[in-house]
Order: sequence, then structure tokens, then C-alpha cells
Amino acid sequence: MKFYGRAGKSVVIRIGRISSRFAIEKQGAVFNVAAITASKFLPLSSQIKTLFENMQGGFRKIYKDSGSELHLRIEDRGDKWTYIAENCPLCAGKESDSHICWSWIGTLKESLLWFTGKEFDVEEVECRAMGAQACVWEVSKTPKG
Repeated sequence: MKFYGRAGKSVVIRIGRISSRFAIEKQGAVFNVAAITASKFLPLSSQIKTLFENMQGGFRKIYKDSGSELHLRIEDRGDKWTYIAENCPLCAGKESDSHICWSWIGTLKESLLWFTGKEFDVEEVECRAMGAQACVWEVSKTPKG
């Protein structure tokens, strides 16, 4: 089954970006924005890792407060970070022949832009809706242009 099409994908990515901006502005304590900001003196790769760790901690807290668990982790794969959701709530119970968790792409892109002032390539490379064990997004360690 196909979800949304190309135009719909862009809209969902935009929703992820807007949601990320809202979370940063309105829920800074949940996502530990102070610690993220303090890490700006570290090398860029370490900054991104700190950002992702704090994001994941915030999402885990939000899901725990609603009675759910969210299993997230980060892996270093050389020139890319991977952001992994073992039980992705976006595609739970869905089947698709393409990746469908686009709002995470928007969330990751906007968080990186807010934090570094730079755009990064973010791509979903595995999706549970396609039968994968987890949803996986690869994030370039090098900003665009």
C-alpha cells in the first residue's frame, strides 16, 4: 500500500519540522535544551550526538507519561549517525511498500537546523511498515553545502 504520495510526504515532513520547533520552544525542559546548548563547544559530531540523546530522552519521557514505552537508540556508522526507533509509533500496525515515517525526518532536520544553523541530509533507510525490525534514519555527519 502507498501512503500519501510525493506531495503528502512533503506535508508530513513539514509537520515534523513545525512540531520540532514547537517542542524546542515550549518544552525545553523535557528535551534538556540547556544541556544541548552547552554542548555547542564540542566538535560538531559530538554536538549532534548530544542533541539526539537529549531528544530521545525527551520522547521517552513523553511516552512514559502517557503510559507507553518508546525504544530509541543512536548508532555511529562512520560518516553517518543512525537514529533508531525499535517500536516506531508512526507506523505501528501499518504495512507499506515504501518508508512512511516522514515526520521523523522533519523532526530531525529541524532540530539539527535549530541547533547548528545548518541543513543535514536525513533519510529513512528502514521502516517497520515494510517489515524491518526497526525504523532507521541515517543522518549525515557533514552539513549540506
